[in-house]
Amino acid sequence: MDFERPYISSYESEADTCRKEVLPKLRAVGWTDDLILEQRYFTAGKIIVVGRKAKRKEAKRFDYLLRYTQNFPIAIVEAKNKYKNATDGLQQAKEYAEMLKIKFAYATNGDEIVEFDFTTGKEQMMTAFPSPDELWSRLNTVKPIKKEIKDIFLKPFYAIPEKPMRYYQQIAVNEALKAILEGKPRILLTLATGTGKTTIAFQIIYKLWNNRWNRTGEHRRPKILFLADRSVLVTDPHAKDFSVFGAARCLIPEEGFSTAREIYFSTYQSLAEDSNRRGAFRDVARDFFDMIVVPPANKKKYSKTRPIQIEEFAPVKEWWTNRTENENAWKVAVKDVFKEDISSNTLTINLDQKNPNRKSEFDYREPAELVASIVEKEKLIMQLMDEIKKSISHG
Repeated sequence: MDFERPYISSYESEADTCRKEVLPKLRAVGWTDDLILEQRYFTAGKIIVVGRKAKRKEAKRFDYLLRYTQNFPIAIVEAKNKYKNATDGLQQAKEYAEMLKIKFAYATNGDEIVEFDFTTGKEQMMTAFPSPDELWSRLNTVKPIKKEIKDIFLKPFYAIPEKPMRYYQQIAVNEALKAILEGKPRILLTLATGTGKTTIAFQIIYKLWNNRWNRTGEHRRPKILFLADRSVLVTDPHAKDFSVFGAARCLIPEEGFSTAREIYFSTYQSLAEDSNRRGAFRDVARDFFDMIVVPPANKKKYSKTRPIQIEEFAPVKEWWTNRTENENAWKVAVKDVFKEDISSNTLTINLDQKNPNRKSEFDYREPAELVASIVEKEKLIMQLMDEIKKSISHG
């Protein structure tokens, strides 16, 4: 029996370029192993629905992610085979950089290095990669991190090996932390259901709590309130995601308002005041909390037990009853829309009805009249030009 002989290519692969050329060049300018993430997938692949079936497109994977610190990515590097041009990988590097909200994208074939700087919009060839400190300095010229907040901002997140943070969660945490540390009073994070908003809230709170941040600058841990409109949205995070805080937690509906704790969990109802009870919020000063986290309600307005009511359509009904014709609304005869046969069966439906109130985009006149109009306009233009020339000459 004949077997096909295995063929081993003698040409260097992309992996060879990475190992022999790219890594040595990165290490030569100060990128240590703990600052380099190599060959990692950062998406699971976009889901495409076809009919009743769904499949994932290919997941996205970068060659190198360069980090200034453990949780602050600053540059992306895409490598290509030596026989290709360095620029062949730049578009991919730019695409990944935009997804990861990174300002510096690089592509290389081992010999050439091309950079795209999103802070300036410029592309340039380079002989060596920039150092970590050089990139940090360049980034700070356009998106500065104040010296007084740099230490806390760059501290690592709480590591959860079995539940690593997704790339967009890390972006959300870093952006929110920067805004909080800069003293902004309100921050809004908008994410879809199921994207891990509780995880994001936990990482923000943990970093602030662990580094003793507070509004007044005192040497103490912050007082933080986590609010929700249903008990399960309070008790579940308290028992699971935030269990690392231990005795620093306080579940207000069960434990009352103990001012000795630091991370408080409560529903709106537990703090509210009505005619039968005094509001629990009155037990503390107005500035007691350094930060309040308000997750979305995640509550449907309608359900099988609470269906939409006909009265809610009253504004639409009123508009429909009192509608009038205007330049954007006109009457159309039913017979002009529906074409039926002799048995009253609908054959076609024509929704392409022209607006009779709209002026035509074209000037329909006799040729001689159009020519005369054009000549008249030309005369007017020449008169205006003569007046402009006289004004310039006198000036």
